[in-house]
Amino acid sequence: MIVALGVLAVTFVLSAARRFSLLHIGRPAGALLGAVALVILGTLTPAEAYAAVDLNTLGLLFGGAMITAATATVGVGYLIAVFAWSGQ
Repeated sequence: MIVALGVLAVTFVLSAARRFSLLHIGRPAGALLGAVALVILGTLTPAEAYAAVDLNTLGLLFGGAMITAATATVGVGYLIAVFAWSGQ
């Protein structure tokens, strides 16, 4: 339990350090490092860590990111703004 709390504290510091410009590690990288540390230190087994991953949620996030990237590249936001401004 103490090991898990220590890993949680380090993960929180890694995630918050970018906000203070101390480290350039983002929240996803900090969370991944925390999860790997829990497995390496024996707090979680690899099977427990894998069972904690929800593939449906990951698929939803990946799909949303792809749609956002595609619409930003094409300029859909600009087209919506032009049509809204012109009153069509």
